[in-house]
Amino acid sequence: MNESTAITDLTLEDHLQIQQLYSRFAFAIDLHDVDAWLDCFTEDGELGLAESDTAIDAPTSVTRGRAALRELAQRITGGDTARVWHVNSNLVIAPTAVGAIGQCYLTLVTSVEDRSEITMAGYYKDELVKVDDKWLFRRRRVHTL
Repeated sequence: MNESTAITDLTLEDHLQIQQLYSRFAFAIDLHDVDAWLDCFTEDGELGLAESDTAIDAPTSVTRGRAALRELAQRITGGDTARVWHVNSNLVIAPTAVGAIGQCYLTLVTSVEDRSEITMAGYYKDELVKVDDKWLFRRRRVHTL
């Protein structure tokens, strides 16, 4: 997409593609598919974490670029015997001048042996862009509650 082209509305197809992006992101990390997870980001994409006592727009840590995101995903998916499931809900999408913004709640469910429990709640706030007819995360912020 040419960034000088303003997006004034999102089509139904745009909404569906963005919803699928959110689902692919969660499934990829939960199933330890690092490459599929990386494919959800632009080349210069970033993921920031804002903990409960910080503002979402002032994250305590930010991981930028494919190489750094790959390292992060490998750390997240490596070695732990617990299964973790990212559950997104209440997705809201709105157009911006260069793409879209998206927000949704995040519930993290962790399963160990025969027991599952909610281990985290929070929300995502995202900047999305369309690259070669594919919606991607340019900037993701996760805020833990």
